[in-house]
Amino acid sequence: MEKLLGPTLVDNQGGKFSSSAALGAAEVVGIYFADSAHTPCSHFLPHLVSFYSHMQKGEKRKLEVVFVSFEEASEEKFDKHFAQMPWFAVPYADRQRKGKLCKRFKVVTIPSLLLVTSQGELITADGKHRVLEDPEGAAFPWRPAPFADVMGQGALLDCCTKKELSPAPRLKGKKLGLFFAAHWCPPCRSLTGELIQTYQRLRADNRNFEIIYLSSDTNEQNFTKFTSNMPWLTLPYKDKRIAQLAHLFSITGIPQLVIVDEYRQVITRHGREAVQEDPEGEEFPWYPRTVEELSDTSYHYLNECTCLILFTSNTDEDIDRSMDMLHPIALRHIELVSSDPSHREHELVFLVAGNVSSHSCTSSSPPTPATESTSSSSSSPAT
Repeated sequence: MEKLLGPTLVDNQGGKFSSSAALGAAEVVGIYFADSAHTPCSHFLPHLVSFYSHMQKGEKRKLEVVFVSFEEASEEKFDKHFAQMPWFAVPYADRQRKGKLCKRFKVVTIPSLLLVTSQGELITADGKHRVLEDPEGAAFPWRPAPFADVMGQGALLDCCTKKELSPAPRLKGKKLGLFFAAHWCPPCRSLTGELIQTYQRLRADNRNFEIIYLSSDTNEQNFTKFTSNMPWLTLPYKDKRIAQLAHLFSITGIPQLVIVDEYRQVITRHGREAVQEDPEGEEFPWYPRTVEELSDTSYHYLNECTCLILFTSNTDEDIDRSMDMLHPIALRHIELVSSDPSHREHELVFLVAGNVSSHSCTSSSPPTPATESTSSSSSSPAT
């Protein structure tokens, strides 16, 4: 844990402890990202304090929590916020630690609670919703169920006819698009029209592909209306498997289109951007490229990963030449990271930037994450 959280942690009395001594007995460590200036963080903190106190009961120390602050104003505000917490924190002075943790675990919203093992392996990135849904910790530490087990709990529905279908024969051997969306969400409605066209092209070309709509709709009437024109499959309204799949794939916002292969391994979590960039489906199933061109559909890498960007002129010739130049370097890097898990901390995404819009030209260091939408229920991803 020292490599992950640093050699020293502090408590709210000013005490300093080695990470190994502070966390050594804990079976699970929660990494809590928050900022005193964000109202959703203030709302969630009492729930987490109550849950933490409950989990300290008993002989075994099941949970320890470490606070990672997004406080930028002053150490005084950090201390005031931290005084409400009965656990440890990364020292305020260790500002780089926040960036490293955000990059590693792709933290893009706050409050955020990650649960990791004592070896630093991620259990779930959705601890916040799990705490709110299961305040007694009956299913703690909320390890996601495998995809096949989740889908095997019930039937699928044909969106148009609402006819029940058995999942196994309908999905066997197919790549899947898991479409998390809702009728009340304007970007979801916009993406649905684009996705229908791409889906129909892929089906016409006999590509082995199916989509499952996973609803965050707030009432059944809107669910029925929204799905009536969808040519794919869905789970029933308010089906418990929707939350289980959102948990399994760490969904924190909608719309999101996750593409998985025949073995239910993730190909890309950015199917939305892939469909918008490639509506004809020529690059389906949209495996990540060795080198990406920086654009409005790939800028998300800047907020999620450590990136190496080669800036060039805006001509197609120069962009192609730059991508060809980076390709063998990127390929070698991927091979090294794949062969030795210890190198994953230094994993890079390689980008070529020609015509970079102001939207895309974002700092590669993680920005302050957005707060989660307060209009979402605890089981529904935020927009």
